[in-house]
Amino acid sequence: MPLTDYEKFVNTEALLACQRPIESLVNTHELFFQVTHQVMELWMKVIAHELRVVMDEMSRNDLAEATLRLHRVREIERVLVDQMSVMETLSPSDYHPIRMTLGHGSGQESPGFNAILHLAPEVSEAFAARLTASGLSLLDLHKERMKHQAMYALVQALMDVDAWFQRFREAH
Repeated sequence: MPLTDYEKFVNTEALLACQRPIESLVNTHELFFQVTHQVMELWMKVIAHELRVVMDEMSRNDLAEATLRLHRVREIERVLVDQMSVMETLSPSDYHPIRMTLGHGSGQESPGFNAILHLAPEVSEAFAARLTASGLSLLDLHKERMKHQAMYALVQALMDVDAWFQRFREAH
C-alpha cells in the first residue's frame, strides 16, 4: 500500500524504525522507556530551534514574536515535565535491566539537553544586547514596565522558560 501524504510528511517509516526490535528488548518496559526519551529529544530539538529564532527576533527588535516563541518553549517544557510523571510508572525493578543496557549512558549525554544548556547563555546575551539597544536597565524596565510593555513581556517570558526548564531538570 502506498504511503499517505501524512506518512510522507511526518516520515513515519523512519520514525517508527528508530526503536529496537521487539524481540531485542531487554524487557517489556524498554520500548516505553526508549520512546519516552526519543520524544523528549524531539521536543528539545524544537526548543533549541525556537530559542535560535527568539534570538533572531530579538536582534530585529520583534519582541512580540520573540515572546510568542518563548511561550511555545514554556509549553513544551511543561510537556516535558508532565512526561516525567509518565516515567514514574516504571518501577525500579523494571527499570534496572534497562539501566544495565544503557551502560554509562545518562541524561547528561542528551544532545538536546546539552544544546539547550549551550543556547541559554546565547539567549541571555541576545537579551542583554536588546536591553542595551533599548537604553534600559532591568531596574528601569521593572520601574517603567507600562511604558515598555513589549520588553517587559519578553523578560517575563524568559523567566518563565528558565523556571520551567529548572522544573524539568528537577523532575528528571
